[in-house]
Parts: sequence; structure tokens; C-alpha cells
Amino acid sequence: MAEGSCPVCSLTFGRGRRVRVGNESLHPECARSRSASHCTFCGRALEGTYLVDDLGGAYCPRHATEYPKCRYCHKLFRSGDPPLHRPPDMIGTCPTCARSAVTDAQTALALGREPFEWITSSGLSLRAEAGRIRLTAHPTAAPTVQWTAADRCLGATRVSIQDSGPAEKKATVDVNELEYGLPATLFRGVLTHEWGHVWLYENGVFGLPPPEDEGFCQLLEWGYLSFEDSVLARHALRTMRDSDDPVYGAGFRTAKAVADALGFPALAQSLRQAKRYPVPRSLTGWDERT
Repeated sequence: MAEGSCPVCSLTFGRGRRVRVGNESLHPECARSRSASHCTFCGRALEGTYLVDDLGGAYCPRHATEYPKCRYCHKLFRSGDPPLHRPPDMIGTCPTCARSAVTDAQTALALGREPFEWITSSGLSLRAEAGRIRLTAHPTAAPTVQWTAADRCLGATRVSIQDSGPAEKKATVDVNELEYGLPATLFRGVLTHEWGHVWLYENGVFGLPPPEDEGFCQLLEWGYLSFEDSVLARHALRTMRDSDDPVYGAGFRTAKAVADALGFPALAQSLRQAKRYPVPRSLTGWDERT
């Protein structure tokens, strides 16, 4: 286990709060889940098998079919518990996530500055303007990405491509679209991912296999959310780490393995100069392009 990581979830502590339990340091929600004694919903003593959500709440298994699950943090919540200022189209969002929902352009612009600055401080220069953000009910993913009913597209990058031949492709970023109502933490994480697509386009990286393309952007989102280090950020990190999606899950793990082995600067340099990952395609887990 990496030094400075939680023994329950294996994620690093970053700049976030930790608690001491015996001789160990844990994330607060991990400490709660380990020492849970009563159900979050009915208050009954937890005996035998019980369930624990990513935010540390423990509950009786029967409640999994009695209460809705938040579409963002996946925590069960009582549908009759209205948060402050939840608009009608945010039904299905728990009170905690709804309270930080990004629902207007001014908030989106203010929150968007930090991911933009984080990307540029990581050594990836961007020519696009930080304010190119649009909130929409249904961002539309690239046609190469297949979505399931369980996985909504939370963000998309819109570009105009001038194609004068294989060596003459140029892209101009029009806007980053993000889902209306994303909690602030996920908004910043998804926007970091989309800035990764912007950087690839601006550096002439076209036609990467979807697992490489999305995996690189997932790696950037992982880096930013590790820096943010909040309860919801850690939920997103665990989701990325454990995803069985062949594009986003497997692609992220490959990108992270390359960055861990060779260093992130080597990965970025290879994409910028060679327009590919700095490892043979035969080692990346999917077929080479013809």
C-alpha cells in the first residue's frame, strides 16, 4: 500500500482531513463505515450482513430497494427529504449533491477557472479560453463512444476541424458542454477531463483508439480529483479505479500504468510529438489500428 494512503479504500490522503483509529489513519467516511453499528435509515443495530455506501453510510440490505439512489454520489436518500433550492429537473439527486449543483453560467465560469489553471500548471498549455463552457441537459458524446443506460454523458467537447489532408488537420474549440446540475466537485472533475480533449485536439492528436483517448482524459480527471480530495471526489476516484467499462475503465488503468512507469511528462510528450502513447500498441490491451 502506498505511503500516506487509507488502509480501507487504498486512496491517498492528499490535502484532505483524516482521522486516527487506533494506530491507523483513515478517511472520515472510511472510519464511519468500519465502525458502523446502527442503520442510517431505521436506526436498528447492524448485525450480520449490511451495506455501506461510498460516503460511509451503513444500512440494512432491505433499504436498497426502498429508497432512491443519487445519480451522482450513489448514496441512498429519502425522496421526501428536499434539499435547499432543488429545481424540479433535479429529482433523483440527493440533498447534498443538489446543494452544490451548478445551474447557471456565472457559477460555471467561476468554478471552471481552477481546473483550467490546474491543467496548465501540469505542463499542458492551452490556447482555448477558460470561459468556453455551456450547461446543457444532455451533452452528446462523440459518435465513437458507446453509452449504456447506466452511464450518461456528463460532458462533451465541441470542436470545428479544418481538414486539408492527413498532415493538415487543425481543430478550433467551440465550447465545452457539461451536464446541467452537476455537483460542484464533479463539475470540476468532468471539466478537467474535457480540457484533456481540448489539449489533444490543439496538439493535432486525432484518431486515437477510444480507450487511449478517454483514458488520457480520465487520468487528468483522476489527478485533479486527487488534488481536491473531498468525500465526493473520493467516490469519483473509486468509481474510475474500479470501473469495468472497456473504454473509460480499462483505458484509464492503461494510461495510469504508462504514467506511473514512464512519468506523466513522457506520456504527454509522446502524444504531443508522436501522436500516440509511448508504448507499443501490443502492450495496451486492445488491437492495433489497421
